[in-house]
Amino acid sequence: MKKLKWKGGKKDDRYVIFAERIDTLKYLEAQLTKDFKLKPESIVTFSGSLSDMEQQEVIDDFGKKDSGIRLFLTSDAGSQGVNLHYFCNRMFNYDIPWSLITLEQRNGRIDRYGQTQTPYIYYLVAESDLKGLKTDLHILEKLIAKEEEVYNTLGDAGSVMKLYDSAQEEKVVEQAILAQAEKPNEDGLDFSAFFAEQDALFEGESDTTEALDLPEPVEEISHFYPVEADYFEALIQQLHSANSLDPSEAEFTEEKLLRVQNTKEISRVLYDLPPEVRPASGDLYRLSLDVDLVQASITEARKKKGEWAKIQMLYELHPLVRYLMTKLQVSVEKEVALVSRIEALPEDTVHFIFQGQLSNDLGQSVISDFFVIGLDWQGNMHTKPLPLEDFIAQYQLDQQLYTRNQEQDLAHIQRLLEPAIELAQTMHMAPQQDALAARMSKQLKDYEQHLQSWKQEADDVLEKTYAERHDRFSKNKQEKQQREIETILSHSSQYYKDLTNLSNEAYLQVLGVCYNRAKA
Repeated sequence: MKKLKWKGGKKDDRYVIFAERIDTLKYLEAQLTKDFKLKPESIVTFSGSLSDMEQQEVIDDFGKKDSGIRLFLTSDAGSQGVNLHYFCNRMFNYDIPWSLITLEQRNGRIDRYGQTQTPYIYYLVAESDLKGLKTDLHILEKLIAKEEEVYNTLGDAGSVMKLYDSAQEEKVVEQAILAQAEKPNEDGLDFSAFFAEQDALFEGESDTTEALDLPEPVEEISHFYPVEADYFEALIQQLHSANSLDPSEAEFTEEKLLRVQNTKEISRVLYDLPPEVRPASGDLYRLSLDVDLVQASITEARKKKGEWAKIQMLYELHPLVRYLMTKLQVSVEKEVALVSRIEALPEDTVHFIFQGQLSNDLGQSVISDFFVIGLDWQGNMHTKPLPLEDFIAQYQLDQQLYTRNQEQDLAHIQRLLEPAIELAQTMHMAPQQDALAARMSKQLKDYEQHLQSWKQEADDVLEKTYAERHDRFSKNKQEKQQREIETILSHSSQYYKDLTNLSNEAYLQVLGVCYNRAKA
């Protein structure tokens, strides 16, 4: 740090320093404070001994431009799920964890998406001429080299040892050090040789995956609106026209900015939003589709402690947008579907838009589909069931549409609802249900065979374990374990039966009706 001409002043870089033990962190805090004559607010220690709120406060403080923290000392409690990169691009590994996974997680605290500067990561590895210690240190150097190799190839640190668990990796490295102590190797830890046992477990498997060649790997999303801004503009206009929202309370501007006044109703509904996000009553929520504008707002908020971005990202799942969508939904009466007369459709045809859902016995939705059933004016099938996106594309329903008078036709359309539902069930949902049920039935059969094989193995182990024990205590213990096997078998079998059973009738909801009537 002295070589980097660091003095701990307000203009000096911020450093993250990792160490494994709390005592080491305490030592570093005392020594660094003394050596650099640091003020208490310049150095902070982060570990699992802090409460959740204390941890979050420290992290938030370190991520602000006006923070006085210059040294962030942390145990491996800070190696996961913590963003330390906003105003910091230098990190020290004061000691090296005996796990590549942990080491990669540490480095990822400052070397991550959103880092605007080149990250510098330092490893402290001592040198020694003592034979045993020299070998141990060389093993740590090999770990660092492996982590660098994984980073440069964009690989997965867990795949090096094939253990995918940091605690298991530590045990393996410990065994390696013990093995080297018994039989020193000047070349240090040879990963390929030492982990031959792990490699044998994965014999026949490859670290690489064959590329799946798909002509169209990304599925196109079907929508009514050419651009997202049109959707939000239409939403606000509809709420205004339905008198669900006063024009003074919300607007969607030409700059693609949604501004909504924070009313008492909104505060009551969105009570669980963080207080920093909620504007004061009467002030405005500001949501934008402009990613750069939102990012600039976030960057500005990071300059001061306690600040939050004034502009948030506008997207469908934002709680405020969900609130507006709920107001739109309640503006339509229950058990009522909207009807639209569209001249682009064939004359004297009625097209019912359905959502069909099928659940298994666990209540999980296994089929969810949007489709259209087309009838002629007499109630006969006009076209085979169409996916909703094909229906939209075929009749260009994503283009400008105009409202037509339709009141005189509603009674007749209502009478066509029953045959439309019957066709939706028999012609569309039932074939999908039968095909999926056949695949599920095969899976159930395979799983039950697997369960029976497991039970046989468990019974054999139990029999061998108690073969030579004839006392009453052993007999009771064997019977207890036998009941546990039967319970596991029963619960697992029933769970998979419920998972794969598709005997329930599909749920159908009419979302809307589009039709065209020949002129008299």
